[in-house]
Amino acid sequence: MSQSDRLKDIPFSFFAALPREISRTIRRTPVNSKREQRHLALEVFKNWKTRLYDEFSPLPPDTSRILFQLLFPKEDTARKYQMQEPALSSELMKCFGINDSRLKDWSKEGHSGCLGEELRQVLSNASSDPDETSSLTLGDVDKLLGELALLSPWSNSSKIRQDLSRPRRSRQEIIKSLFRPLPPMDAAVMTQIILKDLDAFLYPLPTLSTTEALRCYNSLSVKKLTMEEAMRAWDPMTLMLRSFRLHNSLDEAALAFEHNVLATAPRIGIQVQMPKSEKGRSPLHALKLFRTPDLIWAETKYDGERAQIHIEIVEGEEPRLNILSKSKRNSTLDRRAVHPIIVQCLGLHSSRPKIKKNAILDAEMCAFIGDRIDAESWRIGGLVEATAAGIRAKQTGKRKRRHSSGQYSKPSETRHLGLVFFDVLLVDDKSLITAPYWERRNILEELIIPKPGLVLLSTRWPLTIDGQSEASELSQSYQDYFPDDCTVTALANIFAERTALCYEEGLVLKASRSTYNDFRAPWVKLKRDYIPGLGDSIDLILLGAVWDKERAAELAVPTSTYTTFYIGVWQNPDEIERDPSVLPNFHIYCTSSYGQSRADLETLNFLIKSKTPIAYTKNRMVKGLPYTYTIYEGLSDPAVLLAEPVVVEVLGDRFVKAESKEPYQPRHPRIAKWFRSFERSWSDTVPREELERIAIKALGVEENMLVQDEFDQWASGLGWTLSKPKAPALSAEKQAERKRKREKEVEKMLVVMSGLDKRKIKRVKLTRETWEGATLSDIPLVGPMERYDGLRDQASRPVSGSPAVPDSRSSNMASDSTRAPLRISTNIQHATREESPDVNAATKLPPTPDTGHRHPKKMGSRKASSPVRSLKPMSLDKHSSKTAAMDDYPLYEQNCAFFKNAVIWYSGGGNAPWKTVIRQSSTRVSAIEAVLSGCGWRCSQTQALNSNPQCDWSRGVLVFDLDNEYGQAQREHALSLIRARSRVPFSVRKPIWFFNSLPCSCCKNRPKDFDDDDDDGNYNPYPPGHPGNPIQPGSVGSFGQPGQTQHQPQQRDLMYNPQTGNHVNEHARQPSPTSNMAYPPMPQPTHYGPETGYGRSPPGHSGHGHAYGAGENSADIPMALKPGGN
Repeated sequence: MSQSDRLKDIPFSFFAALPREISRTIRRTPVNSKREQRHLALEVFKNWKTRLYDEFSPLPPDTSRILFQLLFPKEDTARKYQMQEPALSSELMKCFGINDSRLKDWSKEGHSGCLGEELRQVLSNASSDPDETSSLTLGDVDKLLGELALLSPWSNSSKIRQDLSRPRRSRQEIIKSLFRPLPPMDAAVMTQIILKDLDAFLYPLPTLSTTEALRCYNSLSVKKLTMEEAMRAWDPMTLMLRSFRLHNSLDEAALAFEHNVLATAPRIGIQVQMPKSEKGRSPLHALKLFRTPDLIWAETKYDGERAQIHIEIVEGEEPRLNILSKSKRNSTLDRRAVHPIIVQCLGLHSSRPKIKKNAILDAEMCAFIGDRIDAESWRIGGLVEATAAGIRAKQTGKRKRRHSSGQYSKPSETRHLGLVFFDVLLVDDKSLITAPYWERRNILEELIIPKPGLVLLSTRWPLTIDGQSEASELSQSYQDYFPDDCTVTALANIFAERTALCYEEGLVLKASRSTYNDFRAPWVKLKRDYIPGLGDSIDLILLGAVWDKERAAELAVPTSTYTTFYIGVWQNPDEIERDPSVLPNFHIYCTSSYGQSRADLETLNFLIKSKTPIAYTKNRMVKGLPYTYTIYEGLSDPAVLLAEPVVVEVLGDRFVKAESKEPYQPRHPRIAKWFRSFERSWSDTVPREELERIAIKALGVEENMLVQDEFDQWASGLGWTLSKPKAPALSAEKQAERKRKREKEVEKMLVVMSGLDKRKIKRVKLTRETWEGATLSDIPLVGPMERYDGLRDQASRPVSGSPAVPDSRSSNMASDSTRAPLRISTNIQHATREESPDVNAATKLPPTPDTGHRHPKKMGSRKASSPVRSLKPMSLDKHSSKTAAMDDYPLYEQNCAFFKNAVIWYSGGGNAPWKTVIRQSSTRVSAIEAVLSGCGWRCSQTQALNSNPQCDWSRGVLVFDLDNEYGQAQREHALSLIRARSRVPFSVRKPIWFFNSLPCSCCKNRPKDFDDDDDDGNYNPYPPGHPGNPIQPGSVGSFGQPGQTQHQPQQRDLMYNPQTGNHVNEHARQPSPTSNMAYPPMPQPTHYGPETGYGRSPPGHSGHGHAYGAGENSADIPMALKPGGN
């Protein structure tokens, strides 16, 4: 007999003895016992393993895989049987030729709630020897289960071993071959394996009394056997467990154990185990979950479907894509719509692709509306099904037949699928699993080419944890909220701003030095729903109830207990107002199983049963109720309907819809409180129309967008294709009112998180302009910085201009190190609404460097900034060559021409006219380093040699707000990068232009801090030469009321003179020791780049403006951008 044939030596009955013994041991545990010190289930497993080795050693091949797939059937993700209790009970009755009501009523009161146990009782009554041994072996069972799973389209056929010699059989034939040889106990185990719910048999109910189960039973008294514990007992060397943590596959884990080989790198097509996140109950609690001081990144949590993207590069063939879902299912065909997006953002079809071999990336597939992420995340399901080519596409036809009103979500010109990338696990067959997060992020930014509306990199903000509360100018102002920790304050402000103002789901905190799936530094999710007092709550109506097996298993309660409740909304308040005799009409559309304590759940069960609920009958209106109702077809049937509606307060995480015609419902609804009829009536609940308005406000969805959806659905139902009505623009007063409301919401959130009285605190407002559009690389840092160049050079080097500091893990930080207040920056902001360039033409986003030091460098104080002084108006000579050129070339068009084919960075959003000109004419990127990289300013010789020698951009443009300390720090850092990269050889560079833009006050409609006068002038938002500005193109800008003296800002913009090596001020034609200042409508420039060489700074100059790169003809620069001299 060969070794492979020896698998037949292990009978299935020997395996079935393991769950039978665990069940008998657990059944003897007292109901109200305290938590057991002994792990009874684990002890049984170890004893069973000893007997197995005694009788069948050496074990046949595949024994480990088959054993764990049978004992933990939920982890057998490749095999899907597509049968639950109703379908399987029907097949079993056909198989055994019986018609027993116990198999039909397995979940009703008085039954066990376990179909396998009911089948055992039925078969035991007809069996002469219940303890007989089955003739089936482990190998036979494995083949039969594989054959049964192949009938389901949800199974992964490539992972199932098939017997091609056997003809394809029907489900009933396979079930007969599987069950008829089994004794009653084995049949019960097999039933629960097919249902993927073996726990229901392993851990039977302790009592059949609802009150005793909820009031007396301690759910912690029974310790369940986990797969990790079983793996440790099966393999003391932990090869199996470590392999599973990497590959998340029982097949791979069993191979590692049996062959005594541990794989250390991910494999294409096999899912890398996704990290499990901890829940942060508050900003302070979230930060305490990190055990060691480190730099922490607060990353936006995106609401979509997880996608682990596997890319296999085969020479001479198209890239092979595999997209794995969070449930381990291969959803490549279902997510066909994002295939071209993946290929484009990685440049796989270009002559120089970013990936040479294989790669694995982590992303979130989101629903986009235009070039921004749709706040209504529920639409993603319809978009996937409408574009899928796999099993999810087949569901579309069923839904269309059931819902013929045209409400089904389809992709359109505005709504489509996109990807947000946040991690990389494998590049060119090099594993990054053990690489720190900051390094993986740097590599990811090198690989991905962002494209607005299709491809984004996750937005993030840096936080430091040093265990001390240091007083600084910035953190001191926050200490009214969190007096003991400015880090907590910064996190609370970020969280409040992003969720209340930007309507985002929450944040995910990641340690900078943590590896992927690092149990010592896990990812921490921070959501409003997790923080007491911040979740969305609403009063709805409880109308039905049922016993649910999954929730009942968690609570260990019998089938007589209602665990899941059906929630409805009041639909006809206007009709009742006109005619009080009309019965109220409720629409039942969601369920809730969580939120109550065991004692409250027992009381609610008593209340429902005392009111004599009426059994629900499908497809027939239940009579005798004091209300009428409708029920959403997507819900499972309730067991009973309440004779008297109960008002409940429902908590949730924002609002979603099951389908577009359904009302909004709280996401992950939980019943926080219920009321008796004398406490609150159903008429006190929120009607459907009011619910829609509340949800719209919570999601930040404009009402005209909902009107547009209804318009599209109505037109689609008629088969029409109509033009969309233009949404009315909001007035400035309406926008200001909405902003004030959102600011109050932020204030409320901070009060709740801090636990302080609102009257005792004062909020420090952080605007989007403060943090959007910058990266950590835009802020000067202290300490060594490791960079990843060309996926080969991993040498550690300090930041240019920053002193090197030893790694904090090996030595203490120097006592004189500069410590800074916490700042908020973003790696990449959400896409703008303007048309974006072709993804193939977009510049790559260079990596965001990380620092070995824990503290960012302190930024300059506001007091140190140079004051802005006003000057008398200065006009241009009518006969100058510059003015003559302007007459033939309108200034507005000339501005657009200057920015054409330029790559630009500026911080924040906003609709300033100069930003409009830039967005219409140039390509905006979200990092300063992206501008430098796109213009050929490489950070290393390796990059210079491996990059395209011909830069696609004509120039680079950087715009800083020098009235802001962040802008000052960003400009200083950009200058240090230019000085450092000028020394890199083999680099062809394009010029870089620096501009300064003073922000304009929306309240006074004038530039901030423009001069010391108190006059409130009229500021025209359009540049000279634009049809909206009466100022002629003869002057740079204007300020003041008609008839008053026109002010012009002092021009201090510097251009480098290659002959003298000095920076020339074009006003006075003499060396200028000052830095550039400017004034809207167009920012004023400093030009870096006439030649490759080190420029000499003039006396008193601070070192700004060293010019490197290719030359730029100043005659080509529009007048609004030039210093207006003689």
